[in-house]
Amino acid sequence: MDGLGRASGAGKLITIQGKDYILSPLTIRHFGMVEQQILSNRPNPLKMVAEAAADLPEELAAEMMKQAYNDAKKSNTVSANEVTEWLETFEGMCYAFFLMLKKEQPEMTHEEVYDLMSDMTPQEMAQLQEDQSQVSGLDEAGN
Repeated sequence: MDGLGRASGAGKLITIQGKDYILSPLTIRHFGMVEQQILSNRPNPLKMVAEAAADLPEELAAEMMKQAYNDAKKSNTVSANEVTEWLETFEGMCYAFFLMLKKEQPEMTHEEVYDLMSDMTPQEMAQLQEDQSQVSGLDEAGN
């Protein structure tokens, strides 16, 4: 049955602080949700420039707004590197863990996951990262 776990999207039983959880793989939908989370945390360049340019001469303010508009058009995408970097932050790890738990533990809230991870030891955190990578097929072996 080589590869059946990955092909079927099977989860993995993990134990954290004496409690069992089933960790499901990250899906394309989850990566879309991660992208939306990253985008929602970005500042709006048009709003920032509008506030900063309020007391500037009209020509300079117009030029700044033009540049802000161009920046805003480019800021609606997220690179793979940016996703990877964000998922390595505590906030990103908590969000990914929340998404991976939600299928089998639908009652868990993001706040509960954040609290659970906040109480983890460095060893538990390292094991969780390894489990997350393995169950989603993102580890070195692609398991």
